[in-house]
Amino acid sequence: MASENEGLDMGPTIAWYEQNRAFCIDGIPKPDVTPFPFKIKNSENIHLSEWELSALFQKFPEESRFRIRQLLDEIVGKPSAWFKENPLTAKADPTTTDKLQAISPAAIIPSYTDYAKWTKENPAADIVLYKIDESACSHDVRKIIHAEGFVHELAHVLLAPAQYVGDCRIEMPDRRVLSGDECIEEFANLAEKHPPISSYSSNYREGHKFAGNLSTSISEEFAETVAAMLLGFSFCGDDSRSKAPLKDRADVDAWVYNLLNAKRVD
Repeated sequence: MASENEGLDMGPTIAWYEQNRAFCIDGIPKPDVTPFPFKIKNSENIHLSEWELSALFQKFPEESRFRIRQLLDEIVGKPSAWFKENPLTAKADPTTTDKLQAISPAAIIPSYTDYAKWTKENPAADIVLYKIDESACSHDVRKIIHAEGFVHELAHVLLAPAQYVGDCRIEMPDRRVLSGDECIEEFANLAEKHPPISSYSSNYREGHKFAGNLSTSISEEFAETVAAMLLGFSFCGDDSRSKAPLKDRADVDAWVYNLLNAKRVD
């Protein structure tokens, strides 16, 4: 894994967003009047309007939107939260709403996919967007963080059946039918040929190899890749690649594009 919880501290990412606000804002679609199909709770904690959330959802291809609508229930705004270090492992897996307990003031948690509602009979999830502390960054950057986080979590919801539904079958546009395990494996094999797509996803790698809980690590890389593809940016420490995040991985680009346009057939 990346050392000292590298990637969970958003300080370098926030600094890059601040320096490239115009570029990143340009990747966020203008508000869309298309009705938003999900309930929103506690919108005062969300730095995007319903119509901005709708525009981001519309960035996904029709097949993806259909698959997401089968699983996603609500968008929930919550107060600010941060990663804190587990004293037994030195890994920043616990969370806190007290900034003083955070591994750093910039170790903010922008978003989360909550599977508490998920059952075998009725699989369902919520997306949580955590309010970004005003001291962390500018108004524009708070919007950028929530836009990236929202698309990232939508990608998690999209991939969830492949991870958690045993008989999941996905038909790719070329008519190949993959099981959930095959889907995960194909993406992982392609992704491991390349460096992590983002500073955040580097936390789940040892070099190019996925590490730790493999299901989680692969899912995080997938979600960051989808966000990078649809928004056109992904901070990785290399400015040229941060502004063209899939330029060095045409194989991953093509595979993710196909998955976004695939169908569930089980």
